[in-house]
Amino acid sequence: MEWIPFELHPGTSEEGLLLAEKFGANDFRMKLVDLKERGRRFGYEYAGMERMANSHKALLAELYAVEQQHGEVFRDEVYHAYFEDGQNIGQLEVLLDIGEKVGLNRKELQASIQETNNEIFKPCLELIDKYEVNSVPTFVVADHYKVMGSDKEDALRKAIEKAMKEQSS
Repeated sequence: MEWIPFELHPGTSEEGLLLAEKFGANDFRMKLVDLKERGRRFGYEYAGMERMANSHKALLAELYAVEQQHGEVFRDEVYHAYFEDGQNIGQLEVLLDIGEKVGLNRKELQASIQETNNEIFKPCLELIDKYEVNSVPTFVVADHYKVMGSDKEDALRKAIEKAMKEQSS
């Protein structure tokens, strides 16, 4: 499995955007209840979730973490910080704390986030364009079966099974 960075809302400010303002208070509450219920099925307890964070710096930090062989653990910690602890992963200090927690050099991580040219995303953007990704999560199986959405477990299973049958033929 390969994770590809994707900025869902690149125009979001560093401070984040109140989700109740974006979706309306009632819609936001209903979406949050649904999210929490789906998360519990997989052992996740969602909390916080008052703000949509700008993920740009987090994605840059993740690319550095991958280079340092800490990508998966860093990604997991960012996920927990944002979805479970309600931290703003758009803020540099939050990312540096997470990096330090997973064994990354704080100063090197900061330099990487601040100095990395956005060209680093070019190969990812080409894949996003190629597979017409416009939401997360999106799964691409065997280079041509696309499944979008976190509640599409059966569709993802079927795509994997179909791809496996094709490979064994």
